[in-house]
Amino acid sequence: MLDRSFAQEFLLTVDDPAQHGVHLLFNSYWKSMPDDVRTRYVDLVRADPTLSRWLDARWYPEPYAFDWLGSLPPNTVGHAFHRHIVNNNLNREIATGYRGFHELLERSGQLDRMPDDVKYMTLRGFQTHDPLHIVTGLDTSGLGEIALQAFCLAQLPSLYFSTWISVVTTRMAFLAPESQRPLMDAITEGWRLGRATPNLMVVRWEEHLDRDLGEVRREFGIPDHAMIPAALAA
Repeated sequence: MLDRSFAQEFLLTVDDPAQHGVHLLFNSYWKSMPDDVRTRYVDLVRADPTLSRWLDARWYPEPYAFDWLGSLPPNTVGHAFHRHIVNNNLNREIATGYRGFHELLERSGQLDRMPDDVKYMTLRGFQTHDPLHIVTGLDTSGLGEIALQAFCLAQLPSLYFSTWISVVTTRMAFLAPESQRPLMDAITEGWRLGRATPNLMVVRWEEHLDRDLGEVRREFGIPDHAMIPAALAA
């Protein structure tokens, strides 16, 4: 049964995700999550040999020099990443910032019941988020972001990604019925792509930054164009 105090917090996020973000909801739930659910989240990931090896490696590199990305040839993953951050006015230090927030929660005791495997998955997920935008072609529009969450959930059974989907579909059902078709198209497209693609969550993208983007997409079976068309994102 869902803890009723947490259910109230869930409604805060449903009412206004910008004010009470999904990341707050995700971190909060571990305090009241039933023990068997907590265990199953880890077991689901560990059951996949590729993901299990990824967890064991605990690879978490230091941040690279952002300006260096802009100096790479225009056709490379790194240059596209640099352009993606600059053109969309995004936070270039999102992974570093989230890690600081995560460590603050750890010191407060809020994450005492979060398994170590989940802590790693979450921190590494923030490092790979923007590179996955680049490689998949899923853009940073609202629908593109949701499509990427669905893509990631298809590749990694994570409370963080499933919380995103649960919040947006609850809003769709009870607050924004006009969003049903475009939102489900985005979720379906991201999920379909995630199921059809080798696991990109485990890739060390920092080692691919100087590679040709088209070559990388072909290697992983990603169509060399944006997956969410502008008409859908409008």
